[in-house]
Amino acid sequence: MSGMSTTRKREVFSLEKKLEVCRLVERDESLRKIAESFGVGLSTVSDIYRSRHQLTDFMLHMDTSSSCSSRKSLKNASNSALDSAISM
Repeated sequence: MSGMSTTRKREVFSLEKKLEVCRLVERDESLRKIAESFGVGLSTVSDIYRSRHQLTDFMLHMDTSSSCSSRKSLKNASNSALDSAISM
């Protein structure tokens, strides 16, 4: 079984890291260099960049940017009316 490849540990990025990946891609940085610096595959970098519009829309609707620093997913509240009433 020495020919078997080992799987890499799954990397979960914070929203800030995802935005940083998008900024680097927009600055015409090589996808390969970005992937190597973050320790992920090329497809992960391109997937993050492809979802940049959804990511930026979500960040615009967040109340504070401090809550985004540790946040890792784009899930919204199931009851948006209740969520907006609580945040007022």
